[in-house]
Amino acid sequence: MGYVFAFLAALLWGLAAIPVKLTRYPARVGIMASMVVATVVLGVLLLVSGQLGDLGEQMSKAGALEWVLIVLVGVLRFGVGVGLYFAAVQHAGVSAAAPILSLGTVLVVVGSVVFGMSEASALLLLAGVVASVGGVVLGLGLKSERTIANRRDMHKGVLYALLSCVFIAAGHLMIAKVLAEAPEIRKGLVAWFALILGCVGYLVILGFTGQLGKLARIPLREVAAFGGHGLLSFAGAYWLFLEALNILKVGRTQVITGVWPAVAAFIGVAVFREKVNWAKVVGTALMLSGAVLAVLSKQVS
Repeated sequence: MGYVFAFLAALLWGLAAIPVKLTRYPARVGIMASMVVATVVLGVLLLVSGQLGDLGEQMSKAGALEWVLIVLVGVLRFGVGVGLYFAAVQHAGVSAAAPILSLGTVLVVVGSVVFGMSEASALLLLAGVVASVGGVVLGLGLKSERTIANRRDMHKGVLYALLSCVFIAAGHLMIAKVLAEAPEIRKGLVAWFALILGCVGYLVILGFTGQLGKLARIPLREVAAFGGHGLLSFAGAYWLFLEALNILKVGRTQVITGVWPAVAAFIGVAVFREKVNWAKVVGTALMLSGAVLAVLSKQVS
């Protein structure tokens, strides 16, 4: 089931590109609405399903270190990491930000081996490298959403993308550590806690950058679209990612779920009639090859 959860997470992360493409409001601000909707809906689902009934008992299953890591994941991965990525897109465009973010796959694979969370498998390392290269190639085939006004703006966007890549990769390693130490804690609760903390962190960022006024002016249609993104990406896909982590090692899970840009690229071509080019084809093939190698690495390790 771990592979099923991982591939479903990749599918939902890819599908999350649809509502974002339908929005016209700046994504860097709208993602706040995405997080809030995901947090509220996920909380209601957990309440209705009775998973909040023994909240205190569930919380006690994670020790002090695990709770510190959950806080860091929520603030750094969801708050800072996501914010930096969309800031990178705003400054440098998708064609520059997406390839850099794809490097997170190899960072997680190497980090998981270094910290003893995945076996030191040559095939798994190869899978991470192939998937990351595929993401870079695919990213280069994406059409930038904006024309870069000057080199300084581009450099700023690249810096934001690099920082985002590091924060998100570190977040995945930290949450893997939490689940390794407290595997019995419900994954939906972990995702919900992280989202709550992410909302707080992102609100602070918007306030610091003077964007809160724009948040209050988001039209209802845009809130609905960003909310759809939140349900697919922050609530659904991340929950599935955590379920996969509980069964597979973090390195293998990261490579498989990391194919989501290929899913998003396919949706762009099939639904939004975006042009096909060799970079998209080769990048998608490499990312899928990396996922296959990750699956095979389990068989030989």
